[in-house]
Amino acid sequence: MNRSRSRSAGVIAAPETRAVYRSADPVVMLWEAVQRLHPRMDAAYDRLDALLRECPTDDNSISKAHGEAEALGQEYAELCERICKTDARTLEGVRAKLRCAARCIRDTVPPANDPELTCDIELRLVFSLERDLEKLLPN
Repeated sequence: MNRSRSRSAGVIAAPETRAVYRSADPVVMLWEAVQRLHPRMDAAYDRLDALLRECPTDDNSISKAHGEAEALGQEYAELCERICKTDARTLEGVRAKLRCAARCIRDTVPPANDPELTCDIELRLVFSLERDLEKLLPN
């Protein structure tokens, strides 16, 4: 607790506060949650892939890893669905929604392929819009 003096007499206790910026746009907050979840989900699927390659007969380990990866994948899909259904209130929200769309598209393309070259035009337009928005809006 910080102590500060009042005009009357004595010391009063004032709680310490740390200002934390939170966006007023719910799409931005959901996108931040997706960004925190994505690396965990990727790691879970990478562990599953490694198990399938290295221990293809270890059904218990594979089943456990599959369950963990699928649970994180389901949580990720639900967050993306919420982003899709939530109205953006700001340009930052629009940018967050577009970033989510681009990430979802990139996640479906094998890592060796460039999604901007291999996807159909409607998906490539998402990447084009994302680039344009990044140029026009400051971080």
